[in-house]
Amino acid sequence: MRFRHRLAAQFCSAVVLLYALFGLGVSSPVSAGAPPATPNSKTAPDNSGIATMPRVAVEIQNINDNAALQATGASGANLARVVISWAGAEPTRTNPPTYNLGTAEYTINQAVNHNLTPLIIILDCPVWACVGADGPLYSGMENAAAQFMGAMATRFGHAPYNAHYW
Repeated sequence: MRFRHRLAAQFCSAVVLLYALFGLGVSSPVSAGAPPATPNSKTAPDNSGIATMPRVAVEIQNINDNAALQATGASGANLARVVISWAGAEPTRTNPPTYNLGTAEYTINQAVNHNLTPLIIILDCPVWACVGADGPLYSGMENAAAQFMGAMATRFGHAPYNAHYW
C-alpha cells in the first residue's frame, strides 16, 4: 500500500514537471476544415496558468552556497523546488497549532533572493497524524492536514515569498 502512495505521488510530480518544462497545453478537438493543432499552439483558452509557469526548475541542495545560488539564478533557472517537512514543522500536535517554520522561511527566502520562484513540496507526515511518513492519515486527522496545508498557503502564498506553485 505504501509503495502505491509513493508511486502515485511520484507520477503526479512527474506530470507537473513535464507541464512546467515543456509547457504542454490543452487543445480542443479539431473542427471540420480547421488545420490540426501544432504541439506549441493552443486552440482552446488555457486557464490553468501552465502557459505562464516558469520553464526551468532546480532543487536546492545546499541553501547556504550563495555562489551556487547566484549561478543558478543567472543560468536562466527560475523555479526552485523547496521541501517543507510537516513532521519537522509540527512534531507534536498543539491546539492551537504552532509551526516551526524557521528552516522553511530561510530556504524560501534564499530562493526568492536569488530570483528563483519557490515550488513548495510538503512531505513527511508527523507520527501523531499518520501511520508512516508517507501516510496514510489516521482517521480523524483530515482536518489537521487541511489546517497545516492552509497555514502554509497563507504564510507563503504572498509577498515576500510569493509561492504560487505547490
